[in-house]
Amino acid sequence: MADCIDELITNDLETTLEATSILGAVPGAVERERTYLLINNRYPFVEIQGPFVEVDTQTYEVAMSMLGYLILVYVKHSDEEVSEDEITRYARNVAADVIKGLMVDPTRGNNALITKITERGYGFGEGDDTIDFFVYVGIEITAREDSTDPYSLG
Repeated sequence: MADCIDELITNDLETTLEATSILGAVPGAVERERTYLLINNRYPFVEIQGPFVEVDTQTYEVAMSMLGYLILVYVKHSDEEVSEDEITRYARNVAADVIKGLMVDPTRGNNALITKITERGYGFGEGDDTIDFFVYVGIEITAREDSTDPYSLG
């Protein structure tokens, strides 16, 4: 069975991020959103959340779909020592590496019209017995697809 356009785009994101160098290293794992986060010391760990889809039907059988994703990159970093980069500088460079990797092909393998970066930043999440540091990059991907057949480009 072939994949729908949304799935082809998500597959392309996953493949692209697996090959993206983040601070000089490829990710330890790139996975889609799970109920439970399973990092298992695989840093940098990349999680793809989404797509969150908004459909705007233009004409009969042609829809412009906006697919929103949030890319989370979990990294091990401590800025306790004076010699370490402060966390804000570190976060900006991680986000820059992700953006550079994503924008190599903004058409997501010719399945989309454009990929647009919408936000970036960092945060902390509480794990089982640790506090995880992550960098996030929000993106919107615009695709034109057949509104009556999500497997076909519109």
